[in-house]
Amino acid sequence: MWTRLILAVGFAALVRAQPDPGELLTRVQGKVAVSLDRLPRYMCTQTIDRVVYQPKSANSKHGCDEGPAKLSTHPASSDRLRLDVAMATNIEMYSWVGESRFDDRGLMAMVDGAISSGSFTAYLTGIFRSGGASFTYDGEVIRAGRTLTEFGFRVPADKSRYLFGNKQHQVVTGYSGTLLVDPATAELVQLEIRTNNLPPQTSACYATTTLA
Repeated sequence: MWTRLILAVGFAALVRAQPDPGELLTRVQGKVAVSLDRLPRYMCTQTIDRVVYQPKSANSKHGCDEGPAKLSTHPASSDRLRLDVAMATNIEMYSWVGESRFDDRGLMAMVDGAISSGSFTAYLTGIFRSGGASFTYDGEVIRAGRTLTEFGFRVPADKSRYLFGNKQHQVVTGYSGTLLVDPATAELVQLEIRTNNLPPQTSACYATTTLA
């Protein structure tokens, strides 16, 4: 049974009938490229739900070094942001929903608290068009009764344009995550992104984003 396979130029045929992972990933990349090329100018409303988690133990000695899988946390605060987003010639512009004009400031200057740069399009460009991402085939998963194919990906810090921070401090960080794909249509169903461990000046250990 295939559980994890580093994607390479060619793939051996899988034992049971299912799309070849390399071919499927190529189809997904092609569909993403077409979507990006067809959206040179657009406007949409973006809803961002933010949840801040803090360690359960105030006396934790390891803190961020424990990593997302081991760090025991609890929700400390949450909020929701509603923004209009316009894309023109690879430039993103933002305004609060209902305002009559877009703000000249960047997203981090507009929003209080921690936020990451970019939108769904920026993430797709960074993962599929930067040339810096490496991929893995992680097998099949069942979500809401659907059989989906999961790929992992990683973008190192030196190839990343992922900006995280607040009005005072911003850092460019590497990131990794998973893609859930419909193997029949090669449509991207869900994208989950997790930053590398963040430096102390951001007041955060890491950040995760889920887009579906």
